[in-house]
Amino acid sequence: MLVMDSITNSKSTANELISNFGIWVNEKSENLNLFENISDIDENKSMGNLLSPYLSIIGGEKIYVDERNETQISLMNFYNEQTGENGTVVVVVDSYTFRDENMGGVFIEPTTDQLEIYKTEFFIFEELLKID
Repeated sequence: MLVMDSITNSKSTANELISNFGIWVNEKSENLNLFENISDIDENKSMGNLLSPYLSIIGGEKIYVDERNETQISLMNFYNEQTGENGTVVVVVDSYTFRDENMGGVFIEPTTDQLEIYKTEFFIFEELLKID
């Protein structure tokens, strides 16, 4: 099962589902400094701060951790006693990265950044969600 959530999803119910597997999506925020002038010649003048919200994941096996040391992709393997089958839950934040606005259409020549996102998508589907 693949669960993707986004900070822009104000009506998310992801935790209601994934908490059953010991994984939670957690909303956090980061203070970003705003500067009036960014150049090598002039001094940067602080204009204040901007509070920027983001999601991270608690629980499961950490698959991808960002530069803030926050988990962005997590995995949990489980065994269903009723069916006798093994399963996998993969949780990804932020899902907006995978939208067409970022990825482009079917007939585009992908940029270097888009290729990195494609590689991440293929890794999720080919490695994390593969069926043995």
